[in-house]
Amino acid sequence: MMISNNLTRIVQEIIEEYYPNLHFGYRFGMEMYKNTFVISSDSRTLLLKFHNPLIRENKHLLENMYQTCSEKGLIPQIVPSREGAFLVEHKGVIASVQVKLDDEKTLIDPSTLGQRLSQLHSALRCIPCERVRNHLQRTVADIFQASIRYGYEYLHRYVEPVVMTAESPSAQLIHGDLHTHNLIQYNRMIYFIDLDSTTTFHPISDVAFAAYRLYGFDREKIQLLLNSYFEGTSFPRFKYEEIWPFVLYNILQRILFIRIEEDRGNTNWSYDLPSQNRYLRDVLHHCGV
Repeated sequence: MMISNNLTRIVQEIIEEYYPNLHFGYRFGMEMYKNTFVISSDSRTLLLKFHNPLIRENKHLLENMYQTCSEKGLIPQIVPSREGAFLVEHKGVIASVQVKLDDEKTLIDPSTLGQRLSQLHSALRCIPCERVRNHLQRTVADIFQASIRYGYEYLHRYVEPVVMTAESPSAQLIHGDLHTHNLIQYNRMIYFIDLDSTTTFHPISDVAFAAYRLYGFDREKIQLLLNSYFEGTSFPRFKYEEIWPFVLYNILQRILFIRIEEDRGNTNWSYDLPSQNRYLRDVLHHCGV
């Protein structure tokens, strides 16, 4: 991807001001992909990540989350700034630096994923905070009204019980966007990335969405994931058949978010709409709708 001179300058300013120890011995401007800038040395490779600007409302919470999860080995190691911050803000850009792990691109074992998800939720449960809404929830403030507006009211009977679980005692901080690109397998260990969509919700929402995005409708693999996950939690167990309303909720929320943002003139997420529509058709077909 071509890197603009302005972007290169911002990256170098961030490094010089917040990470002066990285200024010598690293090669900048190597490459950029998605929202990360690769910084290389002879001994290791780092990623300078540009975070979604919509996280600003939850920045202090995310700082705590990234630190906690980094220390517990649940995410790639975050490199603190010279002042000890895990997230820095410069000219309106929120950024962090983390160690780059090369994904092994092999199928993630469902039992191992279940264990790691249990560990992630256990760590997040210990972080004190008020109820949190991510950018999806702030845009789709009322999923029922939004679904009526865009012609998805037929999904209300699936969505309503899911929304009710968000008010249950089991609701806590969750990842909020566990698809295949937010999971890395490195040295046979699973790491989670991109906590920017964190929210307060029932943790089975993370489990269900990850299960579908990784294993589709493979009952055996998904049940292995569920069994492994619930071995490490005190939550009431969910069966294979019971996760699909949570999958539908996640897909519908993303579709509505994209549609609302498009109506506001923001097409940054429009590329994902065809995929989300396909997921919706597939899951509805699986559910016999």
